[in-house]
Amino acid sequence: MKQLIYVFILMLTVSFVAQAEKNGSKTKTACFKSSMHCASCEKTVFELLQFEKGVKEVKTDLPSNTIKVVFDERKNSQEAIAKIIEKKGYKAEVIAEEEYKKMVK
Repeated sequence: MKQLIYVFILMLTVSFVAQAEKNGSKTKTACFKSSMHCASCEKTVFELLQFEKGVKEVKTDLPSNTIKVVFDERKNSQEAIAKIIEKKGYKAEVIAEEEYKKMVK
């Protein structure tokens, strides 16, 4: 009987965790055309965004001068991320993800 109760509690816990993860994931992708002109600029932008609130992934690409940021839209926004980039002195022109994919090969 105790084993049955433990199994039931375990199943219930797993169910709650799975539901919380499903409801909690609200990621969005933002792509920007930037004005980085050297590897140091690319590193600066990457490090600037890497630990920003809600940011899950950052990809910078110097040859195409683009930035891709995957973030939790409950904790940050595309506009706020653009402002952070621009505040550091770089351009942050929003582009569509399809355009980004064409530029980055």
